[in-house]
Amino acid sequence: MSIQRNTAQRQIVLSALSCLSSQPTIDEIYAQIYSSHPSISRATVIRNLRQLAASGIIRQVSLPDGHERYDERTK
Repeated sequence: MSIQRNTAQRQIVLSALSCLSSQPTIDEIYAQIYSSHPSISRATVIRNLRQLAASGIIRQVSLPDGHERYDERTK
């Protein structure tokens, strides 16, 4: 696991994920963030979600239809 900086965007993404019900999609997470932080781009949200998942902080769930969902529970 690599050490990552704890950026403001990363905290916003984690906060949005914790506010949403089980395993939201990227679009659901982005909509949650956009309502209070419209300056954060969708690409920033996606990049942070994928980095957090790669580090084991959150879990990425890939569905057969190609969509990605994210879960703050890693176990």
